[in-house]
Amino acid sequence: MTEILDKKVAEKPVYERAPRVDAELVTDQARLAELADKWAECDCIAVDTEFVRTRTFYAIPGLVQIHDGENGYLIDPVAIPDFSDLVDLFENPSVVKILHASSEDLELFDQLVGMAPTPLFDTQVAAAFLGKGYSLGYRGLIEDMFAVTIPKEETRSNWVQRPLTDAQLDYAVLDVVYLPEVFKRFRGELEAQGKLEWFEQEMSRITSTRSWIPDPDKAYLKIKTAWKLDAKGLQFLQLLAKWREEKAVAEDKPRSFILKDGQLMAIARLQSANLQALSSIEDIHPGALKRYADDILSMAHVVETTDAPTSLRAPLPPLRGQASACYKEFSKIVKSIAEHIDIASEVLATRRDLEALISNYMSASEVIMPASLGGWKAPLLEQPLLDCAKRYLSPD
Repeated sequence: MTEILDKKVAEKPVYERAPRVDAELVTDQARLAELADKWAECDCIAVDTEFVRTRTFYAIPGLVQIHDGENGYLIDPVAIPDFSDLVDLFENPSVVKILHASSEDLELFDQLVGMAPTPLFDTQVAAAFLGKGYSLGYRGLIEDMFAVTIPKEETRSNWVQRPLTDAQLDYAVLDVVYLPEVFKRFRGELEAQGKLEWFEQEMSRITSTRSWIPDPDKAYLKIKTAWKLDAKGLQFLQLLAKWREEKAVAEDKPRSFILKDGQLMAIARLQSANLQALSSIEDIHPGALKRYADDILSMAHVVETTDAPTSLRAPLPPLRGQASACYKEFSKIVKSIAEHIDIASEVLATRRDLEALISNYMSASEVIMPASLGGWKAPLLEQPLLDCAKRYLSPD
């Protein structure tokens, strides 16, 4: 037994710690403008961000990292609050912007410069297109491709403190230094497998939809138990969730710092909202009640004096019966197609996509494909999912 264990240990890959990489700390507006002109001549640049988001609605930027294939740069947004010098670069169609797991970075760039960098090449999504797994982490990717380990000690450090430590700066540049090479390899593999056009369509969809931008009118749909409410309760919840979203944005606080989802649901369930009824709701702090009672009672009055909108869409309840059976069959179809083309099934369709498709069919008796299943996915998915929906969900 000891010999077997020793053999397994010996066969386990040994990864070297990633070597230290020098990078320029950019703290001057004129230098940023100069570099932006320089980067405009590149075929691609790797980009990443560090930020803090614990007690605010919006992320507080701590660092923007860029690597142009030769040198690394760490841009300090505390010293340089104006990032408008990057707008032309981010819009430049000749310079590919390489990021890994880009969603939060794109949201931060939208906050800093009012746009997402395009064209985008997300190496995490590319890995999924190449059958390397869904949501592959950066450290795992780099270990697999380069046999080096990226240290993680600084992952959750304070990125808005000043001065930043040497360890933080060393860590930050490692997040971008390997990405240009990953981009070259992955782009070649995508092209060789005939998936590059699909991938580019997916990148365009991500940057054009800007799904990270809050939509107060639809905020209630993110509350998982909303399906339990009747029409008047749903009307109340929609108003409450919209109010909370706008309040969180205006005060730059996390939504839960205003009121939690469960508290909104408890308020929406009230048959008659008054101060006494609000006070009886468990876990609502007296301070929050004092600040927000007038707003809540004003919304309650609207609900009591108006008819619930017939157009207000109720969230889909947990799938049961034929709907549940349809979802399971949908999942099998997607998995089979994904395996056939060697792609992560979640890239083709997520649970939310499939549930939206079921909801559309049940409300309209026809398959209305969600936008997220359009484009390159439609020829692969539309007909088999349509046939499945008819088989499981048609009234006859």
